[in-house]
Formats: sequence, structure tokens, C-alpha cells
Amino acid sequence: MREEDGTLPGAADAETLIEENRRLREELDRLQAENAKLRGVIRSRAQETMSTRLKDALRE
Repeated sequence: MREEDGTLPGAADAETLIEENRRLREELDRLQAENAKLRGVIRSRAQETMSTRLKDALRE
């Protein structure tokens, strides 16, 4: 059984789901990259803070 346009029933829904899946995977990749970048920034700032605190403690 095919639709009037010759496609299988539900084919449009399947194509929509496939496209949404692709879009969501791209968004996930983008967010994971942003997450990794922010983790690096946080790690760097934490190291700077600890270094500063250690230097201050050694001066006292």
C-alpha cells in the first residue's frame, strides 16, 4: 500500500524523525564541545586560584 504520491505510509514521518535525529546529534556535538571548553576554563581558573592562595599562605 502506497500513498497517492507513491511513498510508503509513514515515510514522511520517518524522514522527519531522521532529520530531527540528525539535528539533535549536531546540537549534542556542539554542546559537548562547548562543555569541554568550559571545563578547561574552569580547571585553569581553579588552578590559578589555588596557586594564588598557596602563594599568599606562604607569604604569611
